[in-house]
Amino acid sequence: FSAVMHLWPLFVSYGLSFGVLTNFWVAHHYIVNLFSKNVNRHVVYLDVLFLMFLSLIPFSSSIIGRYNYLSTAVFFYGVNLLCISFALLALHEYIFFSRAIQNTPFAKDNARFGKIRIWMTILFTTAGIMISFVHTGLAGVLYLIPLVVAMIPGSISRCDRLINHYKASFYGKQSTGVQTNVPRRKSYRRVSSS
Repeated sequence: FSAVMHLWPLFVSYGLSFGVLTNFWVAHHYIVNLFSKNVNRHVVYLDVLFLMFLSLIPFSSSIIGRYNYLSTAVFFYGVNLLCISFALLALHEYIFFSRAIQNTPFAKDNARFGKIRIWMTILFTTAGIMISFVHTGLAGVLYLIPLVVAMIPGSISRCDRLINHYKASFYGKQSTGVQTNVPRRKSYRRVSSS
């Protein structure tokens, strides 16, 4: 029993890699299957790039499971997460802004949520990479935050409302969907009589 208990970091890294793979695969599914009506060669190549970095997760998580006390292992895991995130962002941007890809009506409503999810992973992973040489445990927590947020129902829409609120207060404009104390101006239009 003590020999099995000695392997707990490997079991934790397995659970972490499973959660990360699930999170990225669900995001990929939304982008490719639900947001686009068609695919082309560029989407396939971006998909292959995404899958190449995604397939490194078991390797990088086994390294972090064996050497979780080494900052190099935590750094390597973070770089792997960052590469996956940028590959997914490239796929997201190509599908939404390419003239060759037709988007579904569902895509127009939910494109912001996907982008928030990807950028949240990029920001927290970048912070984790920078902190990994100072405190490996804190870096691991920063890597987990986007995964936990993605599992909480409605959390991405709350992040979107928070972003809109701060964007409105920064730019001094009324944002859509967020009620602030700034009164709206009444518009007085001339009615043309014809």
